[in-house]
Amino acid sequence: MREKVTEVMQRIAFLEKDLDLQKHILRALPADEEAQGREVLSAIAEIKGKIDACRQEIKALDPEEYDRMIRFEGAAAAFKKAAEGREFVSVIDLNTHVECRIETVDGSSIDCLVKARDSTGEWLIMTVDGEVMTLGADQVPEEGV
Repeated sequence: MREKVTEVMQRIAFLEKDLDLQKHILRALPADEEAQGREVLSAIAEIKGKIDACRQEIKALDPEEYDRMIRFEGAAAAFKKAAEGREFVSVIDLNTHVECRIETVDGSSIDCLVKARDSTGEWLIMTVDGEVMTLGADQVPEEGV
């Protein structure tokens, strides 16, 4: 069953890349290309339908994994919203670094998927559990970075 869930998640990743490409095409179309714009919008709607079908397949195969996926999607949206308008001077995530952890002045350690320090020294973090949190500059020693 785990292999099937992984396969469906890979399909979702492929479909999301295709969706991003279609959105890019739509933005690049000249305003007078209405017919082509409708075609691209139709393709976008079709891809979204396929993604939703894949998500429902995961929900049927492994409800826990589905709930986890929903939780992380929510966390990613919350992280993006919290990041709006902030100027980050440092961003570390597991895609570009081997480790993403932050040490606090009270001695605790937080494993993260992404951590970003803004120009005021404040940290925005998404933990491996899908929690989004902010730590002030005074809560993280410079060497805890």
